Amino acid sequence: MLVVKEELDRELTPRYQVQVIARDGGQPPRTGALLVNITVGDENDNVPRFTLSSYSITVNEDVPRGHVLLKMTATDEDSGPNGQVRYRLSSQQSSDVTSMFSIDAITGELSVVGDIENGREGYELMVEARDLGSPPFTASTTVSITVRDTINSKPKLTVSLLRGDGFSTISEYASLGAVVAHIAVRDPDGGRNGIVQCRMEPQPYFELQGFDIKEYKVIVARQLDRETVAAHNVTVVCTDAGVQPQSASTRFRSSCDRRERQQSAFLQAAVSGGSTREQRARPQLADGDRFRC
Repeated sequence: MLVVKEELDRELTPRYQVQVIARDGGQPPRTGALLVNITVGDENDNVPRFTLSSYSITVNEDVPRGHVLLKMTATDEDSGPNGQVRYRLSSQQSSDVTSMFSIDAITGELSVVGDIENGREGYELMVEARDLGSPPFTASTTVSITVRDTINSKPKLTVSLLRGDGFSTISEYASLGAVVAHIAVRDPDGGRNGIVQCRMEPQPYFELQGFDIKEYKVIVARQLDRETVAAHNVTVVCTDAGVQPQSASTRFRSSCDRRERQQSAFLQAAVSGGSTREQRARPQLADGDRFRC
């Protein structure tokens, strides 16, 4: 009887050749020999291993769909199905990653299947390699994708007016520095492509003033006079600092109003006397601006 004396490791020694000798008790003894070939069967006892523990690549943001970014390789020392590896993106990732990239289950080729978001700086992916054993073993690796800014987009402007209908109304009594409109600038590009400067087309009554990196306000720069100019057209142009600069503009109309920015109010006061109660109106000015009758 052949007996295994210690644990076998197929990956180190997949085959053995043993010679069994039988000897009788005669004189002289006679012997016979038998050559036994032993093949060690495989158990799924090895985990797939990626060539690298992590991957890092850089791509242009205008990379076309279907472009292969990277080919990953994982090996498994087991044989048969236990050593066959299949690749997949980890399910523990957000949908914006799984909808943007795809990996070939057999070849391990990572491809772009969506349009990279403009202004996106990068992605972090987790890729898994799983063998076909039962139960299977799984290994994982990370892929860091840096997106190179290659498309210079136009700045986007958001204008907030005193009214929400595309018009601005301001009192002709407004003091210098009074805010007419607020403008927020957004440019998703990086580097110089994302640096934006704004200016206002020549306008004698208003000026553009920056108060944050990408925020501006249009203020009154000269005393308004409705009889001279009843309405003003204001145009603001914003341009980035790219090699091929991109510009965007916005325009709104500001009308002068004779009324104060705050309406004067008459407050009612109740006065009681004797057996009769009398309501008397007492005018009280509740206006921070100058009142004009």
